Amino acid sequence: MKKEEREKEEEKMKKRKKRKRKTRNEKIKRKKNRKKSKKKKEKKKRKEKMEKEERERKKKKKKNGKKKKKGTRERRIKRRRENGKKEEEEEEDKMKKPGRRERRMTRDRKRERGEIEEVEEEKKKKIEDGEQKEKEKKI
Repeated sequence: MKKEEREKEEEKMKKRKKRKRKTRNEKIKRKKNRKKSKKKKEKKKRKEKMEKEERERKKKKKKNGKKKKKGTRERRIKRRRENGKKEEEEEEDKMKKPGRRERRMTRDRKRERGEIEEVEEEKKKKIEDGEQKEKEKKI
């Protein structure tokens, strides 16, 4: 009787060990699979990111290709003068909003003439107007 019971218990223990080994192996397999899938996902993300960056670079290249040419207005005025066009058209050009360079040029000319005080007064007025606008915004 005792021998049979012992053998039964040993068989049970063997089965239990087998079961434990199986579960352990399955756990390890699951862990490995998780790692693999994680790596795949990261690889896929990286690939998508790279493709997105490439698309953006191409867009930027296209945009940069269509840059506006500078100094076209000055060239147009020179051509008109050379061709002997009317002065009215030049005045119309002046009526349009002057660019930074032209504003600077006019300021320099005024300084040369001795109209510096007027320029300074204009600056002061602009500053005061700006301060008043800021005060109104705060209110």
